[in-house]
Amino acid sequence: FKCDICDYATSVKDNLKKHLVKHKMCKEFNCETCDYATKRKNDLKRHHLTHNLGKEFKCSICDYATKRKDHLKQHVLLHNVAKHFKCDICDYETKRKENLAQHLLTHNAAKEFKCNICGYATKLKGALKRHLLTHTLAKDFKCDFCEYATSVNDNLRRHLVKHKMCKEFNCESCDYATKRKDVLKRHLLSHVPKSV
Repeated sequence: FKCDICDYATSVKDNLKKHLVKHKMCKEFNCETCDYATKRKNDLKRHHLTHNLGKEFKCSICDYATKRKDHLKQHVLLHNVAKHFKCDICDYETKRKENLAQHLLTHNAAKEFKCNICGYATKLKGALKRHLLTHTLAKDFKCDFCEYATSVNDNLRRHLVKHKMCKEFNCESCDYATKRKDVLKRHLLSHVPKSV
């Protein structure tokens, strides 16, 4: 067995491999697919093209392709830790954003998830689940102006806006009240004496 780089020769193949490692150490750029090594980055790039000629193993999830089956197996493992894209309407999930976009087209736009208690309807399964909780939880938040009651404080606050009574920002100098802090600040200026 002869070394292609120098005059070294041996009768044992493993000795030649060990010898070749010495040549490889002197070269900064090593091919990950074969034993090729070079001192120049551009030479390695050109060499990589020889591996890309006749790719056989292709990834079914993305555009990756390789000549070596073991490299494809290693690549596929990367997809297993990749982010999943989930449908908000059903339980469908995929590793590819494009697949989710295509799947969403299968949902009929008129299709809705309906509450069997009050008729509330939504296109999102998760929104219906949250809504159903309003029927099962204790309705501790009650409107002082009508029969409305809810288990969620924010729902009551939104409801009170309908009565135009949800005015959080009150003037300490008079009875003025508003829903917006910036409007109250403007109002407070009316209590400041104007300088001449």
